[in-house]
Parts: sequence; C-alpha cells; structure tokens
Amino acid sequence: MSGLPIATPGELGFVPERIQLACNLLSEWTRTDQIPAAALCVGRGSSMLKPRFFGRQMLDPSSRPLRKD
Repeated sequence: MSGLPIATPGELGFVPERIQLACNLLSEWTRTDQIPAAALCVGRGSSMLKPRFFGRQMLDPSSRPLRKD
C-alpha cells in the first residue's frame, strides 16, 4: 500500500465517531447492494488512516470481498 505512516483519527485531527459513521454507511450501502463496492482512504499532512474496504469485487452476489490491493 502507501508509504505514508498510519495514524488514528484523533492523531490526524478527525472526530473518530464521524469516521466510524462513514464506515458504517459504506458497509450498509454495500451490504444492501445500494453500491457494489467502496474504499475509504483519508489522509492529512504526511499520515493517513488505515484504508477500509467494503463490498465485493464484482456485481455477482457470490463474488469475493473487495481486495486490499
């Protein structure tokens, strides 16, 4: 992945509950097929949050989860 160091939401000046809300929404949207897949990658300055991945690689419901690469 990235060469940027991983930090916590608080270390980057983000409200952790808001980051979690975004993750919850993406998880719900992919679980209910409102969107097939999503990735959340947030950075500030020279650091970033650990990337999060949601959904499937393909539209087929039996498809594998989205890969981290």
